[in-house]
Amino acid sequence: PLPAAAARPHRIQSLPGVVSPDSLGPAVSADYVPVGVSGDELETATVRIPPASLFLVLGPRGSGRTSFLHQVKRAAHTSLDSRLVTGPADLLPVIDALDRTNEPPESMLVLVDNADSLPPPAHQQLAVLQAKGVRLVLAALPGPQLTVRLPLAVQVRSAPRGVLLAPAGPADGEILGVRVDPATRHPAGRCYLVEGPVVREAQAAAATEPSG
Repeated sequence: PLPAAAARPHRIQSLPGVVSPDSLGPAVSADYVPVGVSGDELETATVRIPPASLFLVLGPRGSGRTSFLHQVKRAAHTSLDSRLVTGPADLLPVIDALDRTNEPPESMLVLVDNADSLPPPAHQQLAVLQAKGVRLVLAALPGPQLTVRLPLAVQVRSAPRGVLLAPAGPADGEILGVRVDPATRHPAGRCYLVEGPVVREAQAAAATEPSG
């Protein structure tokens, strides 16, 4: 046994291949959402999504983008009105709800799957929502034409905030300022959380086998 005054040794653990959403603690504020585990001691990994911000979820098909969106929606603070958008038709109820509510726009969190496949009018609607203070989480395929397919993504060049899942090429995370070796094999759900210059490797929580 250690002497009474001795510090406990620093424990180092490998990231697990699977993380259950139930194993994470609750969100402690509207700005921070628990999404998985990271670090040598497998601490809860959170992402920051402040009002009027854009959080980008990048990854190839089958990398877990949809699962990541569901985790953010599931774990978001109870004060937020979290809405999942899977197509242009889903945006109309969001806009209507924002117009009818007495709550401030920053109390709404809008998560958009396959945001880069939306038509131009939908991108304009998302820009209006963000300008009003709504928090946006947009999932898209990486690639050199990303900002053409998803104009709002240009914001993260100057203020990186997002997650890169299962990169298939070294330039997949370039817009977030991240370059990784795609030859390194990782389990589904392994990701890189980015905020500004800080990059953390993490294992994202998923209720089912990661997909999307």
